[in-house]
Amino acid sequence: MKNSSRFRNSKQNRHSAALENQKELVNLIDSNANYIVRQNAVKQLISINKKHRLKMPSMIKFLVCVKCGRLKDSNSNRTRIKFGQIIQTCNSCNSISRIGGGPKSHRG
Repeated sequence: MKNSSRFRNSKQNRHSAALENQKELVNLIDSNANYIVRQNAVKQLISINKKHRLKMPSMIKFLVCVKCGRLKDSNSNRTRIKFGQIIQTCNSCNSISRIGGGPKSHRG
C-alpha cells in the first residue's frame, strides 16, 4: 500500500512541475524576447505538452501552427478575414486554421 501512495505522490509532483514549466514558457513566448528564443520556447512547450499530456493554453493556440510547430508572425503566416471568420494559413506547411464561427454561428 505504501508504494502505491508514493507512486501517486511522485506522479502528482511531476504533473505540477510540468504545469509550472508550461506557465514559464508561455510567459517567455508572450514576452518581447528574441524570435529565436521564442521559437525554442515553443518547441519546448510542445514537447512538454506531449510528454505529460497537457492541453495547449488557449492564448498560445493562436500563436503557434499546430502542424509544424512554428511561431506565427507576419513573415510565416497569411491572415484573411472572410465572412466574419479569421483564416490563418501557415506559409511553411500550408495548414489552415479557422478562428471564429462566421455568420452561420449567429443564426441560432
